[in-house]
Amino acid sequence: MPSDNLSVSVLEADRADAFEHTRIVSDRLPDDPDALVLEVLRFSLATNNLGYVMLADFLRSWDAYPSPTPGWGRVPVWGAARVLAAPPGVADVGTVVTGYLPMATHTALRAAAVPEGVLAVDQPRAAMLPIYRRLTTAPPVLAQWDEHQIDVDTVLLAVFPFAALLARDLQQQTDRVVVSSASSRSAAALARLLSGAGTAVTGLTSARHRAAVESFGVYEQVLTYDDIAALPIGGDVVYADLAGSAEVGAALGTRLGSRLAATVVVGGTHLRSWSADAPQDPTVSVFNTGDREQELAAELGQEAVEQLYLAARIDLNGWACPWLQVRTLSGLEAADATWRDIAAGRSDPLSAVVIRP
Repeated sequence: MPSDNLSVSVLEADRADAFEHTRIVSDRLPDDPDALVLEVLRFSLATNNLGYVMLADFLRSWDAYPSPTPGWGRVPVWGAARVLAAPPGVADVGTVVTGYLPMATHTALRAAAVPEGVLAVDQPRAAMLPIYRRLTTAPPVLAQWDEHQIDVDTVLLAVFPFAALLARDLQQQTDRVVVSSASSRSAAALARLLSGAGTAVTGLTSARHRAAVESFGVYEQVLTYDDIAALPIGGDVVYADLAGSAEVGAALGTRLGSRLAATVVVGGTHLRSWSADAPQDPTVSVFNTGDREQELAAELGQEAVEQLYLAARIDLNGWACPWLQVRTLSGLEAADATWRDIAAGRSDPLSAVVIRP
């Protein structure tokens, strides 16, 4: 199917005010015989997408699917797409791939075949980390899953690589972990993989979300941020900071003292409230999923990383399906409304949204 025959709808955001000023535009894909043309089937929207805007310079988020209009951008999401057209040797028509996509009905990009699927090679996206450029062929197990399992998988696409990589690292460091922002799916998924491997995990959350966090069934103990002083003191602890709060980190340091063996600041959270002028602490490290994937792939090979991902993907799907309520909505108008709800803090740890554009 020639790409110039496709009328495309795309949700864009004003880069100066992305949480409040959005628009849906109509376009046509460029007539490029070397392009991989994709029909976007579904994607999930969650608080992690806000981070792609807040940390856009750090993550190069606007480079994923640039808008042709100056000052506007296309917020990337995690989802699934079907190949409509591809150059010979790149992908088969009809193949379903998952990865980083625009909020759009269709998209086109230059890509090269890799064992996992395809890898975007066009500029400026070629400078991004591979995890944001790779569209992975859907594993065979998905063919056995029902619609709810597929929707849950869509929600977890943004989560399982992070959880798989960090859980592997933490299991080698400690048998006790404290996790902040425990109501987030990223934190809960991490706790699921850790607790399944025998690591005791304490979750820190707000009083409003405590009951929901306890219902996840992955934390040995759940405390509110105001109750950090009640945290039991035993063996050495590693703190996984998903909240990005220097105050929480300081409170844990006061409570645990020398028992706080290490702090792992996740992703871009270190850019939020940890002061860049603070003295460098050798026990504090920054974890970035894309960087860590590259390191582990260099050590073990990408195939081993993909096997780690697949095991986490299957495990987390089985864990989340019984309790995660997924609302499926149609159209980019629904995506726009959902985006505004998330930006305003109107989200529920026990539910998620999947958009079929």
